[in-house]
Amino acid sequence: MSAETNLQMLSGLFDMSCVELFTGLNCTIEKTDEPMARSADDPIAIVDAGSDELEIAVVLQLPVNILALSYRSDIDITQVAEEVLEDWIAELSNQLIGKLKNKLLAYNVQLKLGLPNAYFGADISELIPKTQHYIVSVFNIDNELLEIVLCVDILDDSLDLSATSVDDDGPVGGELELF
Repeated sequence: MSAETNLQMLSGLFDMSCVELFTGLNCTIEKTDEPMARSADDPIAIVDAGSDELEIAVVLQLPVNILALSYRSDIDITQVAEEVLEDWIAELSNQLIGKLKNKLLAYNVQLKLGLPNAYFGADISELIPKTQHYIVSVFNIDNELLEIVLCVDILDDSLDLSATSVDDDGPVGGELELF
């Protein structure tokens, strides 16, 4: 299978994972082609994962408004400590890559997840991992734009994401898998 076809499949799985994550947080989300203006004040979270077939990283730069919309609390978001928000954006990136991991199990790709890192006041161009391919998705979440980058290195040229190769009896979102 060509790298381009694998990237298209990854892009679709990634977009579905993004929609599932934010829909589950009671946000209205839709994919858009609108360009997003980044702000240096927007917090960033990065988490990576890898397998024998591919290495990926999710780079989530979340405008504070979306961070507030997605944060589950009865407390006014302006009263939440920066450390809590840092944990929340890291948790969002972790949930997102977990959803993608579960989707890739249907293709017999078993990712091992890294730990998320959160950054405030950082330049995203200095944080994005250098990889072969970048999949950039922009979403409109409750009238706020969000850009999420999936960084991809395909390590195995025989990787084929065009058809599922494993029965879908893997973990369901939110399930814990112990080894």
